[in-house]
Amino acid sequence: HHTTPEDLYDRLSAAGVADRSHQTYLLRALHLLGNILYFDDDEELRDTIILRPQWVNSQIAKVLDSQEVADKHGLLTRTHEQQLWSDLDPGLRDRLLRMMEKFDLSYRITDDATAASLVVERLPWDNPPYQALWGAALTERGAHEIRLRYQLSTLPPGVPTWFIAREHRF
Repeated sequence: HHTTPEDLYDRLSAAGVADRSHQTYLLRALHLLGNILYFDDDEELRDTIILRPQWVNSQIAKVLDSQEVADKHGLLTRTHEQQLWSDLDPGLRDRLLRMMEKFDLSYRITDDATAASLVVERLPWDNPPYQALWGAALTERGAHEIRLRYQLSTLPPGVPTWFIAREHRF
């Protein structure tokens, strides 16, 4: 399902493509065609090449289809991650989570060691009861509030989840 760039470079050399620039071009072309997943511009993903992108889809689907993640309002815990991907080594699990982040399907939770990620597609549709907490925070000394209101005549598919994943830190 996956390999390292070095292994693939060796295989390409054995197949007659020995020039490194040609190898890199070929890998990028195969990525653009959807035949492999090769993220040479991503520090965390560049050392793994996915040879079967459909395999990644099936691994991510395990998370998106998980009733436990839905029951926890989109939270993927480290324990559940290990259960869902029990056949994968921890490094590969982290790469899959990074791919989910890259495609705005989730984002990392760094302040809780038991949590792996918040899966945007599994967040509840109803707003959480945040008003009391928000109001209390505004009474603290030096607190400021900035509001943005977006009004769209239609809501393009994916915009809410994309926005949540990209702006979660705020």
